[in-house]
Amino acid sequence: MRNQTLFDVTGKTVFVTGASSGIGKAAATCLAECGAKVVAIARRENALKIWSQNTSGLTSFFSADISNREKIKDIVSEITSKEGDPDILINAAGLNTREHADDVTLDGWNKTLDLNLSTPFFMAQAVVEKMKETNAIIGGEGNGGIIYPELHYGRDALVGIALFLTQLAERKISAKTLRDSYPNYFISKNKIQLTPEIDIDNVLSTLVEKYEEEQITTIDGLKIDFEDGWAHLRKSNTEPIIRIYAESEGEEKANSFAEKMINEIKELI
Repeated sequence: MRNQTLFDVTGKTVFVTGASSGIGKAAATCLAECGAKVVAIARRENALKIWSQNTSGLTSFFSADISNREKIKDIVSEITSKEGDPDILINAAGLNTREHADDVTLDGWNKTLDLNLSTPFFMAQAVVEKMKETNAIIGGEGNGGIIYPELHYGRDALVGIALFLTQLAERKISAKTLRDSYPNYFISKNKIQLTPEIDIDNVLSTLVEKYEEEQITTIDGLKIDFEDGWAHLRKSNTEPIIRIYAESEGEEKANSFAEKMINEIKELI
């Protein structure tokens, strides 16, 4: 099973759901020992922590309940923002009640189908749904994932490379010249630790009202677009934190936006 001559996963990023036990845990362990960077996903945080500590190789983990369809998009976004896009996704999360067929209830049946069939599908669908809705020409994230609908609705590293090289070839310029043709922006990334008694949704609602004169987007947390930059506040679905990202032309200005948001959040909590 651990014979690396079958295929090489060295340096590949692998997301494994259901990784706290059973087949998911075995797959995660094997892949990590074969050189992959493994991100283990399951509900039982303590079991994941023990697995990570006892497994050789590059490992990390996220405690999340992916059976909740409404949170899948946020969970995927949260993980990829930290770990990058996966090269391999293994959907090993599953439910087996081991009930006799005569004893299976409708509720139990639906829960089994949701986790064993629906969750893997919606995990893969999470990124492209909005693209289709808006007829997007291209999709991507800050971590570099590229989706090019003209070819297919899937993240494809080779497509990103092809588009980049096409620009260089058609314009007969170097990578440095292409980069220098674009403006310089800086992103400031920060976070605030939360406690159970903090109602962060109420905090975000208060900030929406305060900045109602600015361009507000609430698709994924709260994004406030200012004339010379933006700030994005987003509650984590896997950790008790809120992330505060800000972007502007220059490090000082981006940090200033971020610090302003951090101070306002702290005043409200």
